[in-house]
Amino acid sequence: NGAGLAMATMDIIKMNGGDPANFLDVGGGVTQDQVFQAFKIVAE
Repeated sequence: NGAGLAMATMDIIKMNGGDPANFLDVGGGVTQDQVFQAFKIVAE
């Protein structure tokens, strides 16, 4: 898990014709609300 898995997932998406725009890497100790707020920013 972590950023390495996110980067590998983006590579697989790219290899299959997709074009990932970004990814969100959150560390331990993050709250549910912080993740929700981060998703709102990423989705803008």
